[in-house]
Amino acid sequence: MLSVFDLESFELLAQIELGEPAPFLANLALDDRRGRLYLTRFLGGDVLVFDLERREQVDRVQLGQGLRFVALAPGRELLAVSNYMSGELYLLRAADLQTLAVLDVGRRPRWIDVAADESCLALCSGAGALVIELDAVPGVPRYQPPPTVDGLGSAVDPGA
Repeated sequence: MLSVFDLESFELLAQIELGEPAPFLANLALDDRRGRLYLTRFLGGDVLVFDLERREQVDRVQLGQGLRFVALAPGRELLAVSNYMSGELYLLRAADLQTLAVLDVGRRPRWIDVAADESCLALCSGAGALVIELDAVPGVPRYQPPPTVDGLGSAVDPGA
């Protein structure tokens, strides 16, 4: 069972039955825009995708045993998944889990962080601390800012 809580109110948002034994759930990333939760399974070697509203698994991709960390760049709809055993970093399209690129980042990648402007990923591995400029990776989509509601975020009239 996977329980999802709001960090500010501690309200239980969802409980999702994983359906099968899920040994060593390694990491997760939340996509607020799409209402999706991405989970990596170290021993299963896959990324599971859950729809938070429907509270069920909606997709899965097998990448290989050793998946550890996952990070989301929502403005690019890009999911970055590291394989601790192979030293590979998978860049996936979040919407359909299509592999866009596979990069060799060195042995035992231990974390992934997305820059606030989504220009790059930072991670640490046996090769050291790495920064990956996303616009330099062929096939990776360009950054798309989040949609705004008309009237919000527009210029404010100082005389009002």
